[in-house]
Amino acid sequence: MAALCHDLGHLPFSHGAEKQLLPEGWNHERITGELIRSDEMQEIWNNMEPPLNAALIEKIALGPKEIKKDFSDWEAILAEIIVGDTFGADRIDYLLRDSLHAGVSYGKFDHYRLIDTLCILPKGNDSAEPTLGLDIGGIQSAEALLWARYFMYSQVYFHPVRRIYDIHLADFLEHWLDGGKFPTGVEANLALTDSEVIVGLRKAVLDKASPVYPYAERIIMRKHFKLFYERNPEDLKTNPGAPEAVYKAACEEFGADRVRYDTYTQKGGGQLFPVRAKDNSILQSVALSDTLEKVPIVATDFVFVDNSFLEKALKWLVDKRRAILEPQMEIE
Repeated sequence: MAALCHDLGHLPFSHGAEKQLLPEGWNHERITGELIRSDEMQEIWNNMEPPLNAALIEKIALGPKEIKKDFSDWEAILAEIIVGDTFGADRIDYLLRDSLHAGVSYGKFDHYRLIDTLCILPKGNDSAEPTLGLDIGGIQSAEALLWARYFMYSQVYFHPVRRIYDIHLADFLEHWLDGGKFPTGVEANLALTDSEVIVGLRKAVLDKASPVYPYAERIIMRKHFKLFYERNPEDLKTNPGAPEAVYKAACEEFGADRVRYDTYTQKGGGQLFPVRAKDNSILQSVALSDTLEKVPIVATDFVFVDNSFLEKALKWLVDKRRAILEPQMEIE
């Protein structure tokens, strides 16, 4: 039941606008907890044989990062099976499912072999705490999982066109939602789905007098802002804050309403786990696999501008790039 309920609290279009459009202190995990503990769900848990404990379902569905309570060893393992950084079913599922529906092969790996070789092992490094690990025959499947994740982030999740549509969606929702925020109450949350948002977009784009028309037009009519600048190693050597410097300068030159900035760094972790060797000794994954140590973290910075003046903006950047990026000399 914890596995089935794990993502109940996702908002329309998943993570698209969660951070900016939920009240402070809220995220989709907290909404998931509210739903699991709701009166309607409590009735379901009570009527099962045997009755189920909503607090335990919430605990295992969300894991120690979200539920700040003590976990028994067994509860920690159950939560890790669902939400673990390395072998959590949530991660395995979204890579395979997103790869399928996006029509790409980046997220595919031998999950059957991976699951067959999963086992519960002591964490190691003088810790007897149990955690999910692998028999040594599954190490290549784990490598493939982590590289699949890297490729999906670099090629799909962080594709600039996908990222700008997230930004346009957030712009629309901020002006369309009551009070500019998603509702957190159980009934109001369940009443707002992708379908209601899509209808809102369609209605807005048919009414040029609507205050949300410009935001809907960018999405429905595909008039999205275009990539104008992205981070690169050479610029970062000159100025570690290069992307933000370009964004601020572009805002001053063209107006903040015609420029958007997107920065994101993929969450790391997942490379370190115990492995059971053929002689039953417990080794650490990174000691067995150079490949795991070399899986990079994806970090992106994009600056987008309104497509109507993209050429002008690109020429401006060529002319002003050095002045924008080079740190200003102190005046003596």
